[in-house]
Amino acid sequence: MGEQASTVEAGEEKEKLVKIGKYPIRVVKEVPPIVPFLAAAGPAIIEVGLALGSGETIIWPTLAAKYGLILVWGTLVGLFIQTVWTQEMGRWTIVSGEHHIQGAGRVIGMQVATWLFLFLGYIAFIWPGWITGGSAAFLKLVHNWPAPGYRGILFWSYFWSAIIFAAVLLSPVARRAVELLELGTLILAWIIIITVAVTATHGSDWVKMLNYMFLHMGARPKGLDWWTFAASIAFVGAGGLANIWYTFWLRDAKFGMGKYIGTIPGITGKPTALDPIGAIPEGGPENAERIRKWKSHHLKMMWYVFFLGNFLTVLIFIMISYSLLYSKGITPGMGVGYIKGHILQLTADAISKYTILGKFGGAAYLLSVWLILFNTQVALMEGLVRQAADTLYVTYESVRRFVKQDIRKWYAYWWIGIIIVEFGLVGAATLKHVSYGSLVVFGAVMALLSMIISPAITIYINTKLLKKLPEDIYEAIKPHPVNIFILAVAVVFYAFFFSIAVAARLHII
Repeated sequence: MGEQASTVEAGEEKEKLVKIGKYPIRVVKEVPPIVPFLAAAGPAIIEVGLALGSGETIIWPTLAAKYGLILVWGTLVGLFIQTVWTQEMGRWTIVSGEHHIQGAGRVIGMQVATWLFLFLGYIAFIWPGWITGGSAAFLKLVHNWPAPGYRGILFWSYFWSAIIFAAVLLSPVARRAVELLELGTLILAWIIIITVAVTATHGSDWVKMLNYMFLHMGARPKGLDWWTFAASIAFVGAGGLANIWYTFWLRDAKFGMGKYIGTIPGITGKPTALDPIGAIPEGGPENAERIRKWKSHHLKMMWYVFFLGNFLTVLIFIMISYSLLYSKGITPGMGVGYIKGHILQLTADAISKYTILGKFGGAAYLLSVWLILFNTQVALMEGLVRQAADTLYVTYESVRRFVKQDIRKWYAYWWIGIIIVEFGLVGAATLKHVSYGSLVVFGAVMALLSMIISPAITIYINTKLLKKLPEDIYEAIKPHPVNIFILAVAVVFYAFFFSIAVAARLHII
């Protein structure tokens, strides 16, 4: 792809190549055998850790505290569409070993896809709203040590950024380090918030929530600006490139045909060359059956782990906010296009005051928020680095020559770069007293751009490129027509929210 060679050597024999889209792809004899479901669930765990972030802890609780339950339908609709979109992107990765941006490159050209999605990823996720939000919560936990206010936030933001850098980069397998961090911290965070929800909410409130979810579909409260509303829809799950990164982690976990591509190691791992060209299987009943089983694992990961994990968590945060803040008339600060981050402290104070958990409960809530936002920042930084390192390595032969085919070096260089940039942005944001809620809202709206473009490309991949596969392989991986329709709905849905948000912000409407 891009500058890459049009032939690929395997041992001493040339592998068979066929052209799919703009580029050739290898044809191999065997689909790797299926592994147990739990052994394959790592990419979905990372994606849940990434998705459970600012939307769940800041945006949606603020909306619930301000407007009650009138918007809760948006969590179901937004997350359902996002899950289908992510699920459909995964089909190409399962059957080819290529992540979504490589699939997109076969449609629009690899160089165009690389730079387009790099721009879309960084404009949405480079902002330090997650690390500063988590650091603000952690600062309260340690009673404003070593300094109160923005100086303390700056200290802990730098400290935890360095921890992320060391944990991921020094791991022999970078993705595995992220999986372990995400799983451990998520389990602890879930234990805390479920305990808080049991003590802080009432059964009647949950019944009322279900009523609003299904009987007030499409309702929007007066006074809610479109910019913030659009942000809430984007970040009900992962949002934007964060969904696309799932296909990177899927490939890296050797899911399906990803075994033929390679895995990105940390700096302590072995020198590794990624294959810049994917691999599709030959036809045959055994290969088709294995693809079908890999697809089954993928669908279970999407709905049992990603959808349910996100959906239940955002509802818990909404109900805590509704029961402890909205019901008692405690209103967080909001304005056009911004949310004040003190929703976290308001909720912790309310837990301390109105539940049997007392001050311990308030501190535990801040701990859970910090864990979730720390999780998000880990996955965001790794995703940004992985995307840049992987796509530029795949696209440009000159990059592969520069690092002597060793993706490990290229990955490390990008980690060093993003840490430097992140330190600068954290410093600028904290010294200028920029609310982390505002940074999160801006990033969410920008994420909608990739949520318009990617589903449209996915429609083409799943209706055109997949049909180039051997017939029985295509039958095993093909999407249901309903899913294609939902992708088309996604394009319109996200385009509507982005367009109206920008128009409202520019005072066009």
